[in-house]
Amino acid sequence: FKTPEDLKKVYVISDEMYAKILPFVKIFQPECNNLTQTATNISEIKAKGKVSLTELNEADSAQLVALPGIGPYFARKIIGYRHKLGGFASEYQLTEIYGFDQEKIEMIKERVSVDTLKIKKIKIDTASVKSLASHPYIGDYAANAIIRLRKVAAEGTFCLALIIRNKIIKPENLSYIKYYFE
Repeated sequence: FKTPEDLKKVYVISDEMYAKILPFVKIFQPECNNLTQTATNISEIKAKGKVSLTELNEADSAQLVALPGIGPYFARKIIGYRHKLGGFASEYQLTEIYGFDQEKIEMIKERVSVDTLKIKKIKIDTASVKSLASHPYIGDYAANAIIRLRKVAAEGTFCLALIIRNKIIKPENLSYIKYYFE
């Protein structure tokens, strides 16, 4: 769940029961301005020798397995999801991997870093439907809508902001989407 309202979507919970349990529902929401570290900050931390950080956008399976709570299964899943995304913009994106929960994030967050400069970007104005649809934050429906919007947009006006204004991208993906498209 990403918001307490998502709990309403569970069919076995009535409105009355939802109202009773709502005060006890706590869902972690990372702050958008704390999601990433710049390459400079990562270099500074490593230079000070405070901790050896594993950079999620470059780590191989051996480096990932060395992290607490990450075995070969999750190392493979992390690398696979990183490939689908084009790279990670935040360590919190790991919770999008099935079975990877907030507890695992807490175990590794002091030992990992994310360099958003290493994310492989998709050129939104020239990408194919297949390329767009294969991205986890887009999918088939949005990819086709982006292509249609691109065709009708005035010359030189098509950009990510236009896609967002037309509400093609799901609201829960907006905080990350800017890292993946140019």
